[in-house]
Amino acid sequence: VDENHVLLESTSELFTIEEAAPAAPVVPAVPAEITIDSVIVEGDSVTVTVSITGDYDHWHIILDYSLVRGGNAGGNMVFSGFTHTINNVDVGPHRVYVGAVDENHVLLESTSELFTIEAAPAVAATPITLEQHDRFILRGTSSNGESEKQCDTYLNTAAEGNYEPTGMTEAQDDKTIFFGQMHGAACAKSTIVFDLNSVLDNLDNNNIDSITLSFISLNTGTGGVGDNYGCGDLRLPLRSGSNQYKCHDPDTLGAELKYHLSENSNCAVSDKELFESQEDWNKVTAWGYTSPETTRESSADVSQIKNDINSSSNRYLCISFTDKNNITGDNANFENYRLHALGNIEIKFNFVLK
Repeated sequence: VDENHVLLESTSELFTIEEAAPAAPVVPAVPAEITIDSVIVEGDSVTVTVSITGDYDHWHIILDYSLVRGGNAGGNMVFSGFTHTINNVDVGPHRVYVGAVDENHVLLESTSELFTIEAAPAVAATPITLEQHDRFILRGTSSNGESEKQCDTYLNTAAEGNYEPTGMTEAQDDKTIFFGQMHGAACAKSTIVFDLNSVLDNLDNNNIDSITLSFISLNTGTGGVGDNYGCGDLRLPLRSGSNQYKCHDPDTLGAELKYHLSENSNCAVSDKELFESQEDWNKVTAWGYTSPETTRESSADVSQIKNDINSSSNRYLCISFTDKNNITGDNANFENYRLHALGNIEIKFNFVLK
């Protein structure tokens, strides 16, 4: 350049800055060996104890990722002692990796071991058992009043039709229901209503763990053989005239349990709607009821219902008892019935703390 810093002539030349080569491991006089002596899990913490022999500087530990060979091994460095604790480990299976390294953190030898952090057990809360709030035994027929047809048309309540259970031997009269085929081209469907207010109020601090329906299974249906015209412990009012009722095996009909959450304790605007809407309620898939040979206490897991209770603000649980076939009974000379019967129906909610 001249005195005014004006460029008169220039030239150039290339050069390169080389990246430093990774530190090579210092070859120990005695090769390092590392073993895991113990992996102790306490809650969400894991404590690992190792043994190391040979020449090494310190050791590294890492969770669920292998230590790196060549360059810095990675993980947490442990400069003193042979025990290290990792806290706040997620629930589930894990693998812990440990390795002996030299003074440049270059891996000399490594090993690993699997362990599992188990979920903390749920803490049980006080269960709630509900007795029935109300009960409906409804009688219906087919649309044209014929036997062996779909039973989809409401007739009357059991009380109005003079079929209200009475004189029960194993359950109180007002806590007994029945369902199935009835004489006179009819069928019976029953609904038990439970008031959920105490359960819903309990959900502020608890989750529903399981739900159990308990009841007395009444023996019914020996085809007229034995006590009570074959109806066993299901006591119905005596019929007028010479044609008395005759109970046959109800298990040929099957049994269905369905449920519905309602904002009112009637479960519908009328008995007619209640009778005719039950077939569309949610089925409890675990229900597998059969009529017993002798009356006994029984129970069923109905925990399926809890998901709907958790997501609903409706305060009443309506449980429907019907047979699977939903077919009207016959019109034979004898008043033939195929009826399942249950008594003293209660529902128990088991909770765990949130």
